[in-house]
Amino acid sequence: MLSQGTVPLACRQGGLCPEHTGPVRLDGAVWSGLDPQTRPDQTIPITVQNFTARGEGKSQQSILVVQGLKDVSVLPEVVEESYRVGCRSRNELHLQLYPGMDHDPVIAAASPYFLQWIDDRFSGVTTSGKCTNHTTQPFDAVNMYAPDDTD
Repeated sequence: MLSQGTVPLACRQGGLCPEHTGPVRLDGAVWSGLDPQTRPDQTIPITVQNFTARGEGKSQQSILVVQGLKDVSVLPEVVEESYRVGCRSRNELHLQLYPGMDHDPVIAAASPYFLQWIDDRFSGVTTSGKCTNHTTQPFDAVNMYAPDDTD
């Protein structure tokens, strides 16, 4: 288990989550800002899990989750169960599902939606206060460009 000061330190130095109100994004920007003595060992999966886990606590902000339903990196079943647990824990989660999309291609497919969603949050547009679960159907599923995630 990580020390109590590790998560707030990552948030302060990474500037990603004031007062640790939400998940911490795991990438070089966060890890590189940590003091070597408190930097989690990214090679140990349980360490990464403990570092990023929200548990069943309540987030102070709404959370958007974008999921490709053909994702082989982050399984849709796991995301959907996490969504249910999060909603039961009084979190406001917005799950946006994309049929036929794998992990990387869903980013491009969902970008108009999630960029507007982020812009709305910074502009003070309020959300419903409730969990939502929406499946976005492709305009033309037969001819949709949805390459497999090969990396």
